[in-house]
Amino acid sequence: MNMFLLSLLLLGAIIFAAVQLLLLLGRTTNNHALEYYGRALASFTALAICAIYGTVASACLNVAGYGGLGQWTTARAFKYTMLLFTGVWFEIDDPKNYLGRTRPAVFVGNHQSELDVAFLGHVFPRYCSVTAKKSLKYVPFLGWFMALSKTVFIERSSREQAVAAFAKAAEQMHTHQQSVYIFPEGTRSYYDHPDMLSFKKGAFHLAVQAQVPIVPVVVAIYSNVLNVKRRTFQPGTIPATVLEPIETKGKTKDDVDALLEQARSSMVAELKRLTAHAQKEGIAPKEHEARTTTLNGSAKSSGAMSAPKTILITGATGGIGRATALAFAKTGEYHLALHYNSASQEVRDDLHAQIRNIIPSSKTLKIVFFQADLSDYDSVRRLHEDVTDWFNRVDVLFNNSGTVFGHQGVQNLADVPIDVFEKTWRVNTGSAILLTQLCLPEMEAQGWGRVIFCSSVAAFTGGLVGPHYAASKSAQHGFVHWLAGNVARKGVTVNAVAPAVIRETAMMGHPEGQAEERIAQKVPVGRLGRPEEIAETVLWMVRTGYVTNKVITVDGGMYAY
Repeated sequence: MNMFLLSLLLLGAIIFAAVQLLLLLGRTTNNHALEYYGRALASFTALAICAIYGTVASACLNVAGYGGLGQWTTARAFKYTMLLFTGVWFEIDDPKNYLGRTRPAVFVGNHQSELDVAFLGHVFPRYCSVTAKKSLKYVPFLGWFMALSKTVFIERSSREQAVAAFAKAAEQMHTHQQSVYIFPEGTRSYYDHPDMLSFKKGAFHLAVQAQVPIVPVVVAIYSNVLNVKRRTFQPGTIPATVLEPIETKGKTKDDVDALLEQARSSMVAELKRLTAHAQKEGIAPKEHEARTTTLNGSAKSSGAMSAPKTILITGATGGIGRATALAFAKTGEYHLALHYNSASQEVRDDLHAQIRNIIPSSKTLKIVFFQADLSDYDSVRRLHEDVTDWFNRVDVLFNNSGTVFGHQGVQNLADVPIDVFEKTWRVNTGSAILLTQLCLPEMEAQGWGRVIFCSSVAAFTGGLVGPHYAASKSAQHGFVHWLAGNVARKGVTVNAVAPAVIRETAMMGHPEGQAEERIAQKVPVGRLGRPEEIAETVLWMVRTGYVTNKVITVDGGMYAY
């Protein structure tokens, strides 16, 4: 054991010397990148050393019956190691000792960058642990440390398993009097300004299920200390506050939304107060210094959109949906949330393989399929929740799904029952409006978003499919025109693409030979359209911020406007 500790100390001393050399070179040459990489190297080294120490310490504490202290003692070691290696310190304001006397509890904090791990070193109370995916339990060293230090593992592969996991986690919290610390934003914001991403509900469901307090913890914006995008990493003292606990006794799952809003609003208010102080100390950039860039005519935070954006495509396994997924994958700029209703595993696997083959080799993008019945509004809400659980938000929404419910080539109004009208509208229009309502707040909050509907020339002409289909598509146009004007100054554009006679779609299928020629004769350009041509139009609508409130027909010249 003595040799082990000696080896750790020796390794730390060598890295420390190397870091100091990099920092000295950076200061003497005024090269901030050298300082950034020096402190980054120091941080990773400190993390590795403390993780090894934590595994050994947690094993010893478990033998002694104090396994719940494993993450606390490891966090404290990291706290002082980071101070020594990087000069970063967090000043915690907790005058009523909520950290020490609230147990068990669900602690929730804002999530800015990789430096939040160091913040946990300062704020972690005794008998507290993080939550983690159950799969991490089996990762060598990391999984061992987590298991030994009473990590609360959550299985999220399905909604049913997640509910069961929360029940088990709540029981574990009471049995071991163990608190948990959760970042409800779900991902790092990298914000330069005092704001937070939207919160996921998991932490609040857990608190209600366990009937334990929610303790909000807020750390000021510190992007002048660490800014990954600008490659700056400086020493500094960052202020943080522990807010008054929010009680959940007697609350039920019906109160989760209100608890989430109460916690988030109080945290945002405190974040603004803390950041004002941090700006005076040079820890956070002043308002006129906060870096913004312009994207297609709208300002955005430098951090908010630096990562790949996420596009949600409904009906992604159909002709137009598939082509759109491939077009966006080819850019290497978008995570893909792909909705389907009844497509087979084979169809999904084929599309997944095509997307993987077309993504630029230098890019790492997520491709996730989500099943939902768009005729069921509860299913639509679950779709949005599942997508945001994976990707945190939707930046681009392509409402592409469409149906005719088996009624096509209708000649008589009496041939379409009123319930078919209603069901068609629900899938083609109602679900699209609901998804837009759900996705829009995050688009507005970040000052950038794109909403696009896949309409039809039938919305202008009545078309050949039937009155139920034409009516549902024309309803989209009215919604586009109202919403576009409402959100134009918020960096969000709203448009629709109106195709006609497109190959490989549910409406057209794959006409060949004389059948295709007869249809092509009715199209001024003399041929049928391709799904790729609709995809290219959608991509253009996303890339330009000066086109909004438009319905663009892609129909080979069939409709004159």
